[in-house]
Amino acid sequence: MSLWREKYELATNEEKVRLIAYLYLDAPYVWGSEAPGGTDCSGLICGIFTFMGNPIRITATDLMKKVFIKETDATYEKGTIKAGFLVANNDYDTPDGIRLAGTARHVGLLYGEGLFLHATFPAGTIVEKISDVRDTYYERDARLVWKELDWEALREMKGETYGLDQELI
Repeated sequence: MSLWREKYELATNEEKVRLIAYLYLDAPYVWGSEAPGGTDCSGLICGIFTFMGNPIRITATDLMKKVFIKETDATYEKGTIKAGFLVANNDYDTPDGIRLAGTARHVGLLYGEGLFLHATFPAGTIVEKISDVRDTYYERDARLVWKELDWEALREMKGETYGLDQELI
């Protein structure tokens, strides 16, 4: 058994998320993918949970409304999994006329005190200071909304996908 696998088997759920997330670091941004070789923002989160035995592939908005349901802040707390969601301050219309109100346009994980792990274009999967990410979002007339993972809600979503990469299952 590899050292990584042994460490994973003994880890708490929080530690497992961090161990799997580490596999994604420096992966290129690939829209619509959730694989460690290339991923988008919601794919990063869904890929981690799929690896842990909870195969899901949903949007950032669905993650915010159905899986990370408890409002919280960006304070690192041992034993919790928190995500930050980029939510527009104002409603906006897509080029094809769809009104988006209260939707998450981006998602990433709290990755330790003051750090944000996310997949972004063109940088790929990176860890940044939350303050740097927050400043960028404010420039885009958006805010970071922090939510805590509800494990039961995640289990209820198991199998909900819109195109999960079958190699991950």
